[in-house]
Amino acid sequence: MADADHVANACRAALACRAASRILGVDGNGPRLRTRIGLHTGMAMVGNVGSNDRMQYTAMGAMVNLASRVEGLNKAFGTELLVTQAVVDAVGAQFVFRPFGPVLVAGATVPLAVFEMREDSGGLALWMQAHNAWLARDWPRAEEAFSRYAQQHPHDLAAPLFLATVRSFGMDSPPPDWDGVLRFTSK
Repeated sequence: MADADHVANACRAALACRAASRILGVDGNGPRLRTRIGLHTGMAMVGNVGSNDRMQYTAMGAMVNLASRVEGLNKAFGTELLVTQAVVDAVGAQFVFRPFGPVLVAGATVPLAVFEMREDSGGLALWMQAHNAWLARDWPRAEEAFSRYAQQHPHDLAAPLFLATVRSFGMDSPPPDWDGVLRFTSK
């Protein structure tokens, strides 16, 4: 059955999965289960694939591969739930997103904008200040804002990643044609 709100429902399901994973292991009976989810939307082939001996229900296509690559970026950013611009465009203001800007995932040739989907907007204003300075190539202002963000959110791993890049740009500025893209070579 077709679901007219499938992207928003996928976002809700991803948030519910993350919330459930945070509960597991809390009672001391096991380690905390960390999830990594990547969401993208687009056309894909979905259905039974295989032979009479071995059949499985699966999804295939470039969109599925891209979602997998976005999921892998969670390692680099220290996040659990990343989405693409296509998801943000489809759901509008129904959810809270923290932008990371354009990235080039391993195996891709075209950069795409990725965002962390969050439960709340805590710290988002300061992140936006830092990220806007990043995009404007205002390295001193970006360094100051990312530093403050990192101090206020010591467990956040994305801020130190951006901060290290900003500091390297402060010492050796990128070329004038720098496109703002973070490039990742592994999944």
